[in-house]
Amino acid sequence: MLSALQIVSPLILIIFLGFFSFKRKIFNKSSINTLNKFVYLIPIPALLFRNTATIEFPEIFPLELWGAYFGSMLITSILGVLLSMAISKNRPFKGNVIIGFGSAFSNTVMLGIPVVLTALGDEAGIPLFLILAVHGIISFSVVTVLLEISSKTDTNLKGTFVAIGRSLSGLPVILALVAGLSWNATDLTFPIYLDKFLEILSGAAIPIALFAIGGSLTQIKIEGSIKEALIVTFFKLGIHPFVAFILASYLFKLPFLWIATVTILASMPSGIFTSVFAVRYGTAEDIASSSIVISTVLSSITISLWLTFFIVNYP
Repeated sequence: MLSALQIVSPLILIIFLGFFSFKRKIFNKSSINTLNKFVYLIPIPALLFRNTATIEFPEIFPLELWGAYFGSMLITSILGVLLSMAISKNRPFKGNVIIGFGSAFSNTVMLGIPVVLTALGDEAGIPLFLILAVHGIISFSVVTVLLEISSKTDTNLKGTFVAIGRSLSGLPVILALVAGLSWNATDLTFPIYLDKFLEILSGAAIPIALFAIGGSLTQIKIEGSIKEALIVTFFKLGIHPFVAFILASYLFKLPFLWIATVTILASMPSGIFTSVFAVRYGTAEDIASSSIVISTVLSSITISLWLTFFIVNYP
């Protein structure tokens, strides 16, 4: 494996290039939405579909892998919610849910995919895409249920399922993963022309996604509730990957590459959907947006530290 600096610095430089390009108004603000929409609708779904359709998954369900990653999410989220409740007893519970969600929900697609595949190689694609295959479905379903319950006193089961469906339906990432897994299950031969077509599209995913992250950081403001945002960042970058590593290594005893994938993916900063849910439910919006910015900036340090740890201990 490359050194941590060799791995992280090119990715960070692309993010900074995007940041300064928009900060210096080389591109206008509307271009950020265009870039984000393009990368989220076309190259990233192409990348996810191609990999999940062609990758050779294990014959049995990877329950230990999912247990390590989603177990670490659950533990970190609960700790985040409890600390939030202790700090602010007057905050609505849905605000605590957002804080717990931001403490454990990683930027798995826009940043996690580039870092994991660059740092650990294509072989890490198996555990990576196994996690991504259910990541959105599990994360969005759980947070939607909690937010619906805490937002309405008359929430019924049907209304909750409708809200979950609204959160999941139309997400290109989810659709691409489902389509890829469905193709994989058929054992059909993947046409060469289709593979090349998707390979070309997929090649645009990583650089454009990173560039778009840099541009997005110019528009997300750090405002109010900085203390809570720093707490979310501490849990996301400090507690989440540590818990993931402990579970993957000592409880589930996963292979090295899977341990590294779980831990590195958990070390990603808070994902943009933290802010999306905060805005949708009208709670903790300043905490969500501030924690995304702070955790994204500081993640360059924590990701480098984890990569260095794996390089030194597992050369």
